[in-house]
Amino acid sequence: MIDVPNFRIDKIGDLCRQMGFTPQDARLTQLAAAEDLLLEIDPAKAYPFNFVVFRITGYHPKQIDQALLTGMALQHDLGLLVELVSDTLDLREADSLQPVMSIDDVTQRFNVTSKTIQRWRRRGLGARRFTFKDGKRRVGFLLGTVERFLSIHRDQVIRAGNFSQATEDEKSEILRRAKRLASHCQCCVSEISRRIGRRFNRSPLTIAHIIRDHDQANPRSSIFKDAPKENSADERREMV
Repeated sequence: MIDVPNFRIDKIGDLCRQMGFTPQDARLTQLAAAEDLLLEIDPAKAYPFNFVVFRITGYHPKQIDQALLTGMALQHDLGLLVELVSDTLDLREADSLQPVMSIDDVTQRFNVTSKTIQRWRRRGLGARRFTFKDGKRRVGFLLGTVERFLSIHRDQVIRAGNFSQATEDEKSEILRRAKRLASHCQCCVSEISRRIGRRFNRSPLTIAHIIRDHDQANPRSSIFKDAPKENSADERREMV
């Protein structure tokens, strides 16, 4: 049974508790659906409870519930639901079909602080609990979830990654390396951004922003148009 403290919306706390009794495979599917919904929530809007139940469980409640849930409270509660439900599944980093990032991994890869990660979590970055390779159980983030969050909150991430401090010489070198990776190494957009981000100790979203600004201003010499298409999630799973 899931202990459901600190929920702002009683109905979401009840839903979280009920999910603890579903079969494990169904619970994992519902967990992924809750993460997807969390990424879509606008804190300034309101959402019908029946809509939330359907998006997570796939079932239409028999009784019509007219209650509207505020987006800000729902965002908080869905993040809590994701973490609590994941804790019932005994998830292990080694078994995940996609890379799992610790808080330290995220801070290093995207050149931000742990406080920034906590702000991102409050704004809809879902975190699961995993047992990592060192045997310790702690919060982790699926790489795909992080990348989707960053694409949605692009401007916010750019500010956190200190994009404004990039010099003209640095931008020129970033563009030079990006052209080589796209045309000669056949790297996809995310791989280009990650590689150059590591080289310059900057967020991949910052790198992507610099390159996209160049491409918009110079459509004839666009860099990303030469980059191959990234594999879909299904294709990546097939290669595992």
